[in-house]
Amino acid sequence: MRKVSTDFLLTGGYGSNLGDDAMLISILLELTDRFSGSTIIVFCYNKDNIPQEAKESFPNVTYFDRSDKIDITANFRIYGGGNQHFTINSSNAVKDELLRKIKFQFNNSREFLFTFKKRFGKANLKCRKSIYLGIGLGPFKIMPDLSYLDDALVILREKLSLTYHKDAILGCDPCFNPLFIDKIIKDKEVLKDNVKPNIGIVVRDWYHDFERNKEIFDSIQKYINILSPFYKITIINFCSVLDFQYRSVLVNYDDEIIYDSRKIIFFNLFVKYQI
Repeated sequence: MRKVSTDFLLTGGYGSNLGDDAMLISILLELTDRFSGSTIIVFCYNKDNIPQEAKESFPNVTYFDRSDKIDITANFRIYGGGNQHFTINSSNAVKDELLRKIKFQFNNSREFLFTFKKRFGKANLKCRKSIYLGIGLGPFKIMPDLSYLDDALVILREKLSLTYHKDAILGCDPCFNPLFIDKIIKDKEVLKDNVKPNIGIVVRDWYHDFERNKEIFDSIQKYINILSPFYKITIINFCSVLDFQYRSVLVNYDDEIIYDSRKIIFFNLFVKYQI
């Protein structure tokens, strides 16, 4: 097993979805600006899926994933995710999540091979201080053990999470970074006067809480109606198995994309949207 040490260790679902990849670039921008010369290792879901924007812009960053046999010692471990830690007792949700994974593996031979390679990987991660960046807590049907947060710096992304862990900082989404803003502005500068700029609306349809979703969809529809005269509106759907009910609710949008970042990385496609 290879042993390495580093100043910063970033862990999360990088190389698995757009949100985590956007957060990775945001964190790397901040770390390389504030702590130039420091060493950075990223332990990610799949290093082959890391966007080229990250690899080319930060060539000194080292990547490992779950297929590697690695022992990493770090001064600071940053868990950056923006993940929501929750538990919902729903047999339908479990069933559909399993169906989604089986369907995805069946249609993606490269991912199937990586799943096989992960079985031979082993990682030992040790750090002096942990930082949980932009996470959410709850809802929990059964309260889990959150003691792993006690000695960490915890930055929560919304107020309701403070119900479950009060010794935390309330922060904003770390994905607001200059890389995306600059690209959006540059794209808008070359648009012709008669061309509508693009705007993307991400829908995550957790149908087992559809009463709450109806309130959200009503708000989304209101903004679609306001924006549609001035923008080309695209609905961005992250899962064709679970995220489907918006089609029977939302109207007056121009296009939709069913996005599977683990199958095809089209990161560049999304920087043209104001999301």
